[in-house]
Formats: sequence, C-alpha cells, structure tokens
Amino acid sequence: MSGQLIGSDIHVVYGRGATRVHAVRGVSVAVSTERSLGLAGESGSGKSTLARALVGMSRPTDGRVEWNGARLETLPARGVGSRPRIVQMVFQDPMSSLNPRMTVGDAIREALQVNDIPGDHRTETVRLLNIVGLSATDVEKYPFQFSGGQRQRVAIARALAVRPEVLVCDEATSALDVSVQASVLNLLRDIRRESGLALAVVSHNLDVLRYLCDDIAVMRQGVVVENRPAEDLFRDPHDPYTRMLLDAVPRFSVTPGIDRGTAA
Repeated sequence: MSGQLIGSDIHVVYGRGATRVHAVRGVSVAVSTERSLGLAGESGSGKSTLARALVGMSRPTDGRVEWNGARLETLPARGVGSRPRIVQMVFQDPMSSLNPRMTVGDAIREALQVNDIPGDHRTETVRLLNIVGLSATDVEKYPFQFSGGQRQRVAIARALAVRPEVLVCDEATSALDVSVQASVLNLLRDIRRESGLALAVVSHNLDVLRYLCDDIAVMRQGVVVENRPAEDLFRDPHDPYTRMLLDAVPRFSVTPGIDRGTAA
C-alpha cells in the first residue's frame, strides 16, 4: 500500500524570552513509499528536531504533519509517549533505547503486546530477529551481549514489530565502525525494498543519504536550503552550504551485498 507522510510549514520553538530558540523555521517535506527522504546538515541545523516532529515525538509549535491526509495526532497511538504506531524511529545509540535488564526477546514482545499486535508473539519475535539477520538463539540474550551493530539490528527489529508505515532513522549508523555501518545500511535498504516502508534518514554523512535515499533535503539554521533528487544534488549542488558539506564530509563507500547475517 502506498502512502505519504507530509510535514507542512513546520515550526519548532524551544524556550521563551531570551532563551527562545527557533529550531525549525517553516519547513515542508514529504516522505513516501515511492521516494525515500534524507535530511542532511551539521549539528544544530534542525534536522533531528524536524525528524522528531515528523514521528510525533514532539508536537510542532506551528504547522501540521499528515499521513495520507490524516493529522498525525489523530492516528491510533500506544506505548511510551503515546506516539502513533504508524511511524517509528531508530536512534543513534541503541543502548539508550534498549532496557539493559530485558532480553531482546522480551523487548520485542513488549512492543508487540503494548500495541496489541495479533498472533503468536514468540514466533513473531523470532521472525523479526531473522529479518534483521539475527537468530532464534539470540532471543534470550541481553543488549550487553551484542556488538554495536547487532544492537542496532535489534532496535530496528523492535521498531518493525508494531508494523509501521514509516521508519525514521536518526543518525542510526554514525556511532558504528565503517564496515558495520555498511551492513546496517544494506539491511535498511533491503527492508525498504522488501516491505514497502516509507523511509526517512537523518545523517550528517551525505554519502550515507545518497546510498539510501532518493531525495535529500539539506538543512541549515532551521530551514531547508536545498531539496532535490540525490543524484542531481551530488552532480550539481545549487546552494553554497550544500557544496561546503560535500567538500567537508569524508566519503564513505558502502559495499552492497554484505551478508546481513554477519556478526556486525
């Protein structure tokens, strides 16, 4: 099923008076099952703040977020923060989002239970772990027993557990070694291709966005300075800030075809 998540004229303001910060300033973007979107920019550009508004983690100060014409806040919500389950987020540090006292199997089953996902939850947990390149033997392990790349795979499996339509990844590979990054990026690309999820990716690494995304929106000081197809942007960047990012960010070559079942 096709769908589109649209953020229209999004503003996000923090604080009041002298401490007031306008983190996102009238940004409009779209994430669809047909074309994935990358959000690029330096730290403080507003890209992560915009991503959190798109998934319902924070309500925009002004503007609206819609999925297929329905306001995001009107969609069914469950679990921590009462976030609409139609959108899920994968964060940079999986250790901060995984409970160290819960096995990964329990963490995934909790997501299934809280969101009233039907079926045999034990079987579904194993299926989800298999999707991300882990196995049934990993169900009873704790987060500390996994490598960083494996923990990120668990975080992705848990996000997929609630059967979202949109997956947003906020710097989901930036804390990983380069070879491990490649395997997780290949996994995300495979999941999108096989499941039809709408995918948005936040990253300071434009090469990562070029690999995963059809379109890239470049943000600076809370506004989008350029939003174009990825290949066009790389071939002929229009904004000086985009050219600066392309010149400054070390290039990272993703190796397609890395086995998803490796220890990464």
